[in-house]
Amino acid sequence: MTPTILNNRYRVLQVLAKGGFGETFLAEDSFLPSKRPCVIKQLKTMADNPQVYRIIQERFHREAAILEELGRSSSQIPELYAYFEESDRFYLVQEWVEGQTLANKVRQTGLLNESTAYQLLENILPVMGVIHSRGIIHRDIKPDNIILRQSDGKPVLIDFGAVKESVGTLLNSQGQTVSSIVIGTPGYMSPEQGAGRPVFSSDLYGLGLTVIYLFTGKLPQDLPTDYRTGDLLWRSFAPSISDALVAILDKMIQYHPRDRFATAQEVLSALHATTIASPIPPTQPIQHFPPPIPPTVPVSGSPIPPTAPVSIPPVVAPPSSSFPDPVVSSPSPSSSLPSSLPTPDPSLPSTKTSAPAQSSRTLLAAGITAAIVALLGGSGYIYVQQQARPYREAEAALEQIETLHLQGNHQECINRAQSFPRDFPELFEQVRMILTNCSAARDEETLQEAVNIASQPDANLAEAIEKAQQIKNSPVREDAEEFIFRWQASVLQEYLRVQVPQNQSERNAARFRRIQPTVTQFTGEEIAISYDTSKSQEDTALAGEEGIRLMTVTFMEQILSKNPDNAKYYDELSTLVVYPQQGNLQARLKAEEWAAYQDNTVNLDQLLSQIEVAAR
Repeated sequence: MTPTILNNRYRVLQVLAKGGFGETFLAEDSFLPSKRPCVIKQLKTMADNPQVYRIIQERFHREAAILEELGRSSSQIPELYAYFEESDRFYLVQEWVEGQTLANKVRQTGLLNESTAYQLLENILPVMGVIHSRGIIHRDIKPDNIILRQSDGKPVLIDFGAVKESVGTLLNSQGQTVSSIVIGTPGYMSPEQGAGRPVFSSDLYGLGLTVIYLFTGKLPQDLPTDYRTGDLLWRSFAPSISDALVAILDKMIQYHPRDRFATAQEVLSALHATTIASPIPPTQPIQHFPPPIPPTVPVSGSPIPPTAPVSIPPVVAPPSSSFPDPVVSSPSPSSSLPSSLPTPDPSLPSTKTSAPAQSSRTLLAAGITAAIVALLGGSGYIYVQQQARPYREAEAALEQIETLHLQGNHQECINRAQSFPRDFPELFEQVRMILTNCSAARDEETLQEAVNIASQPDANLAEAIEKAQQIKNSPVREDAEEFIFRWQASVLQEYLRVQVPQNQSERNAARFRRIQPTVTQFTGEEIAISYDTSKSQEDTALAGEEGIRLMTVTFMEQILSKNPDNAKYYDELSTLVVYPQQGNLQARLKAEEWAAYQDNTVNLDQLLSQIEVAAR
């Protein structure tokens, strides 16, 4: 339910956005005569541990102080008016920037031209330079997070990621704080940021793809990829853009940070060195920034599923002599842009990409033909034609497979590639590489669909898990398992908190509701569960060694013996770790010890004595 008054001061006028991190409101400050409008960001925390909550408070206050400093350092970063906590929620009160995001501008007025994009870069790069000079990485540069201010047309950078990450802090089974939130947006997030190691050029990566979106109207994941290099093939969708600006943008979006511009100042210098710079007067003085402070961004990780999908970069496998086993996939989500945007000819990328390969193959075939004709004379012409025909047919099949790959028709690409003849090794090797990329891309789409299912309100996590489990022998499998484990942890936690109490005596049901079991780790082979003993004097005994052993047996019984609907999730379980949130003890029960108890090889007392209890 949306609140109407926050902090006894701010009257909510409307909800601007809703998401996994919380809600964003447009409000007015009732304490001021002007009823100044403001944006209030509500940030949810998933912590149910007082220790973790205190850590989140400290981090939230620290990040709010950074936002306040940034807002004062640049007029193109919203000013922070206030921050507060209310009902276990954290709130930021920021300046209301009237205008439209770059994404909305493209939807409403169409694609941008080169001159407009150049002015955008001239005005936003100095802002990024200010941020980086203070050791801050934005981590979510995209068209939706840049607002063109109505009053002066200047771009304003919004929605910094660090504050959202601070409220996603959780405690793992080793007592270490980790983040449950992946900051960034699929497509615009650089590979190293997706791995939890963003650098300053990660923001430049997002900015480069933002400008490409303004030119093409295509989301990054909808652009074709050169399977040989991994480069995005966007130029054919914006043929009027100058070679100089194309070169700058291509450098901004290189896969590895070492191949990109290192700083915002370097991008500005490159812009000014091109011929496109001279006819366009900058709307803001060029700033030179002090050397950036090395960023101190924590690595993100989580046992709880994120609500925003995370994209996986394309993977090119090393050469192999056999085809990989592809798995079932689903079509990728389409762009949200209106159909009025111009759609380039899909054959253009294919023609451009395959031309060099076709040229070399044709020369090879011509050379072979000439040699045979020279040896056999005119009578060999028919023989040569008969021998060359299968090669030309294989060439044509390769061309079709390349086209299907670039058009994103991954399943048909896989089908054609698997039936490709092995008679011509040099062609077969190219097909093998395309097949590898098509299989990986299809698996990425499958995982994306699973994440989308899990991100819906009242999500059917079992369906998301089943979808992600379709990904098997694939480079994407590791990423899929990470999501599967998070969702399985959520399913188990829901089962322990909601379903188990329904099947207990009234007293035991009340205890289960009080202790609020929390699945803090789920890796398939090991599950860790914590519980709260602080809410009732009756539960304090559960923090001692005997109580921990009894709770360990109780949880193992509920997981393996009384949960048939989800038993398939625990096939690989070898160890259950259980600990109270109060104290520093934990118990470990092995699945084989539980199996011996189930087979009546040992009795309950013997089982309890086998459970190892030690300091966490």
